[in-house]
Formats: sequence, C-alpha cells, structure tokens
Amino acid sequence: MVDLINNVINAINVQFYVTPLVNACVRVGTEEEKAKIEEEIMEARRLKKEEEKKRKEKQKTVKGDKYVEEAIENKDEAEKVRQRLERARALDREKYGE
Repeated sequence: MVDLINNVINAINVQFYVTPLVNACVRVGTEEEKAKIEEEIMEARRLKKEEEKKRKEKQKTVKGDKYVEEAIENKDEAEKVRQRLERARALDREKYGE
C-alpha cells in the first residue's frame, strides 16, 4: 500500500486507499481494531493542533522580531522626538506657569 500512495497524502490517495480500509474496519472489524483506529484519528488531530499552535507562535515571533528591528532602526529618531516633546512641555510649563 505504501508503494501505491508514494508517501504522499492528498485527497485522491485518502479517497482510494485510506477511506476504504477505515470503512471496512468499521463494518466488520473487531472492537479492538475500531478502538485502535479511533485512537489514531485522535492522535492525528492532536498532532495537527500542535503543529498549528507552533506555526502561530512562530508567526508571532517573526512579527515581534520585525517590530524589534524597526524599533532599533528608529531608536535615534524616537530619541529626537522624545527630546522635542520634552522641550515643548518645558516651554508650555514656562508659558502657562505650571
């Protein structure tokens, strides 16, 4: 069966090779075989959720790294803006007597 599927999971391989075996097991298999199939399906779902979670975490990290790099690039500009704000606040305090 591995030779027929060529280690590739796609819709046609599942339709013609996997689904018929699961169907046959459900119809005429023993309780142990049915339980084993159920366990494997649940394990596959768990692994898929873990992969999705890892992918999402990686995307967050990449976005975070991007923001950090931008912040480092803009650090000098941000310092200039901060200094201008401080000067403007100081002028406001002098002007309005706070």
